[in-house]
Amino acid sequence: PGSVTVTGTGTDVFGSTFEVRAVVDVGGFTSTDPVSVTTYAGASLASVRSSAPATVPAQVGASAQRFDTPVVWDWSGLDDASLATEGVVTVPGSAESNDPAGDPVPATLSVILTAPTLANVTPQVSSAVASSFESGYPIDRTYNLATGDKGWSNWVGSNKPTTSTLQYSFAAPQDVETVSTYFFKDGGSTTWAQTMTVDYLNTDGTWSRVPEPALTVEAPADGTAPKVDVDLGGVRTTSVRLTLNAFANTHMIVSEVEIYATTASTSTVADLGALRVDG
Repeated sequence: PGSVTVTGTGTDVFGSTFEVRAVVDVGGFTSTDPVSVTTYAGASLASVRSSAPATVPAQVGASAQRFDTPVVWDWSGLDDASLATEGVVTVPGSAESNDPAGDPVPATLSVILTAPTLANVTPQVSSAVASSFESGYPIDRTYNLATGDKGWSNWVGSNKPTTSTLQYSFAAPQDVETVSTYFFKDGGSTTWAQTMTVDYLNTDGTWSRVPEPALTVEAPADGTAPKVDVDLGGVRTTSVRLTLNAFANTHMIVSEVEIYATTASTSTVADLGALRVDG
């Protein structure tokens, strides 16, 4: 047991030799580093469980190196009510030993609960797809944080689409409250949707539509392009899709789409997670 350093040499692309070393830790895992997730007070236990890390950093003896190892968290005794107040909730866990015959290693997860806040999460999308777009005006221009530019457009010279969709997907579920769509007026044309809906993806792979039937987009009296807010009421989803229905023989332009979700505010927790001396 302990650490062994193995030295060697390598050759770079220019033929020069350089020295290398490998540090080999010998022995079983003795401890794990504490880990944490930050969410907002009032989040569901299911959402916290889904965001909890599947591995923890494990340590061999007094080594400075860490090795990710699978962990199982003990959620017994926790429910939605236990996550309703700002603070820290501690979850114990059992990390997998690097020795098939070894005992599990204790692990600790701190769930940091902050005040909930609304934030525009559209810039965090993992993918965004439009059913069609004008060259130079793709969908990614609708989450550049500019609400007054010409963003996405579906203009074509003829046979303009009567319906277009804009879909935004996230790597992790979001608790979506509101979707705001900023349209753009192109010259004297009515370059916004006549009617529109917002769909969100359910956990079973089906879609739900808001509202039903489609809402009519009302243009401001001053002739500017409208902004449309659709309330989704805090649905938990990984994908949001806008369906835009155009006026006859008219293209549509969307400047910006803002998807507001309930998220954690900045944490003020600065508690010590672990203190070790000589490993």
